[in-house]
Amino acid sequence: MKNLVFIGRPGSGKGTMSKELERLYGYETLSTGDLLRAEIKSGTELGKEISKLIDNGNFAPDSLVIKLIEQRIKSQNCIIDGFPRNLKQAEVFNEMMNKKNIEFQVIYLKIEKEKLFDRISQRVVCPKCGQSYHLKNNPPQQKGLCDFCVDSQLEKRKDDELEFFNMRCNLFEQETYPVIEYYMNQSLLHTLDSEQSIHNQLQSLISIKETL
Repeated sequence: MKNLVFIGRPGSGKGTMSKELERLYGYETLSTGDLLRAEIKSGTELGKEISKLIDNGNFAPDSLVIKLIEQRIKSQNCIIDGFPRNLKQAEVFNEMMNKKNIEFQVIYLKIEKEKLFDRISQRVVCPKCGQSYHLKNNPPQQKGLCDFCVDSQLEKRKDDELEFFNMRCNLFEQETYPVIEYYMNQSLLHTLDSEQSIHNQLQSLISIKETL
């Protein structure tokens, strides 16, 4: 199976769809957000520096994110979530994949900003496995606890607060949207309607995957 790159606004469902493909097809997800949060949790000087950037609604430096991805990318069955975020990253990523002779396709999870904040405001995540839940539409089986990690208390992400959500959306418009056009021009882009229910999104995503 070809590697997949998921691009979309914050809250568009990248993490949820990644988990579903992991479950169904054995994909491994490389989430830049998870990789960076793990570095923050480690308490290193680099982690503290990354924490300051994220707390101010900014992205980590290109050089760091590229290094994290390059170290972990596999030849197949890999989903990359949250990368590339800008044209510079996209160009470096293409060179990297060409050198490694790895094929990939890009999935754009499309949803308008105005419809996203309800998702974000109701989102909680497991700090251990990264599983995401929506308190209304996709709640955990037991209130406040992850379905998969024993006794793991679900948490709100700081970057889901309204102020940081708006910052992240603005950065997406300025820096990431051009990446969508970049991959469209290379005939590597497939668009997924992320305004559907989770079930319908997954069925649409499976249909797209089967054409690759």
